[in-house]
Amino acid sequence: MTVAESLRDKLKYNMMMNHDSIEVSDSIFGFDTPAQREFNSIFREKAFELVVKHNVDLLFTYVAAFEKEYRYGV
Repeated sequence: MTVAESLRDKLKYNMMMNHDSIEVSDSIFGFDTPAQREFNSIFREKAFELVVKHNVDLLFTYVAAFEKEYRYGV
């Protein structure tokens, strides 16, 4: 995240951290529920869709925990 913040500041990009969408979906549906995972995925997909549509420069941070089962899509 420190590297992403440094890049954001240097490039003057916007930044969305991985946990931003997780925190929103968790507050609505509870953590790691089917509805939370679905909403989290939709939230990210829509954010990326709008970033492209409106030509917004965005850095997105993502944590890869390879020893964990994959649960969150983009």
